[in-house]
Formats: sequence, C-alpha cells, structure tokens
Amino acid sequence: MDMILAVMPHPPLAVPEVGRDGVLKISETVKAMDEASREIADFRPDTVVFFTPHGTMYNDFFHISPGAEARGDFARFGARTPTFSARYDSELVAEISIIAEEQNFPAGSFGEREKSLDHGVLVPMYYLNKFFSDYKTVRVSQSGLSVSAHVDLGAMIMQAAGNLGRRICVVASGDLSHKLGGSYGFAPEGEIFDRDVMKYLRETDFDSLLAMPYDLREAAGECGYGSFAMLAGCVAGREVSARQLSYECPFGVGYGVVIFHA
Repeated sequence: MDMILAVMPHPPLAVPEVGRDGVLKISETVKAMDEASREIADFRPDTVVFFTPHGTMYNDFFHISPGAEARGDFARFGARTPTFSARYDSELVAEISIIAEEQNFPAGSFGEREKSLDHGVLVPMYYLNKFFSDYKTVRVSQSGLSVSAHVDLGAMIMQAAGNLGRRICVVASGDLSHKLGGSYGFAPEGEIFDRDVMKYLRETDFDSLLAMPYDLREAAGECGYGSFAMLAGCVAGREVSARQLSYECPFGVGYGVVIFHA
C-alpha cells in the first residue's frame, strides 16, 4: 500500500489571520507547508491521520477522537476566522480500536475531554485544505507511554488502514525545541535536539531517532517527538524516501517540515 507522510509544525502564527506580519518571519516554513500540502493533494488520500501533542492526552492511554465530526478555530489565539470542520473516519477509528483491544494495547476512543480540533491539527489542516479538502480525518493524541508504545500504535494504524483498504496520509504534527533563545529561554540541548532530529528524519534513520535520550528531549523542551515516533511505526519494515523541505527557528522554537513516501 503506497502512502505519503509529513512532519509539520503547528505554530498558530503560521496562519495569517493569527500571525499577521509575523508570518513573514517564517516564510520558509510557510513555503514548505504549501509544498508538502500540494504533494499530499496530488496523492489524494481517502483519510488523513493527524498525530497531535495537543489533543486529549493521558499518561497511560492513547486517545483517538470519537464521533462523526469535529470543528475548530483559532479564537483562543485572537482570530475568529478561519473555521474548520473535519469528517472523522469512524470506520478506521473502530478498526484501530479493535486491533488495540485484541492486543491488549491501551488505545481507543474513550475519555474525550475536548471535542474541538486543537491547533496541532488545525495549523497543518489550514495548509492542506488550501489544495485538497475531500478527505476524512483521524485524530490521534500522544500519550505519556513509552517511545516503543508510540511506535506500536503507528504500526497498528497501518494494519487497520490495510485491513480496510484505505489510501492514507499521515501528518505528524510537532514543533521541535522550544529552548532556542525565545520566550521559553535557551538550553544548549535545544540546538542538539533539532540538529539530530532533522538529520534522522531526512536520512530516514528511525533507529537513531527512537534512541534519543529522554534527558535530551526533556531539556530541549520539545513538542512533537511522540508524533514522530508514531510516524516511525507507520513506516516500519517499508522502503522510505524522505525530503527535508525546511527548518527555521526565528522565534526561539524549531519548525521543521519533512515529506516521506513509503
């Protein structure tokens, strides 16, 4: 089964109605998000699976959003428009949940706390919908479980998609280090984390990516490593090609865009 995957950041300021002139300071990220979205649009997936660090998150459980649909906007970031609606692929959600239950794995659609789409989904969706919007959605939140558990869930999602014959795109939403000298401060681990993550992603060196020390990730103040680990699980055992489209950090937070074909 052919598939397309992308790592995309989720700064609300990348949306012009929120960021206004600040968008100009991340022009390379904006250009890359457009390019990745065009490639996804050309692929025409049935379903886009979003991995987000800003959904309903539990320490010991992976939450997959339930129901038929959800809506979201950037009101909390000071913009009434644009607004978004997503049609959930409830059949694929159910299939993932069945596989998880069969394997006694802690994932499913129980325990939703916030139905509205979070900005980890909304920012990539803003760019994707500029070029293609005729798709269903699955929203999967990170958890406090191990890196290997995130990898396992990615593999289960691919198994479920294969069982249903779904043509899917995976978007791993995540910013990189928040410790690059902006409002969150500076830590030398931030530069190391971003350098290594981008290297491992563009070289598809997922073994090294998944072996990154917890202390380094914690000190870097990362936001998205769990999403990247789930993406690694999606491509496990597959031939993968990758292309880095951008990396920049003008506000002290790392933003990287990488596109994958598998």
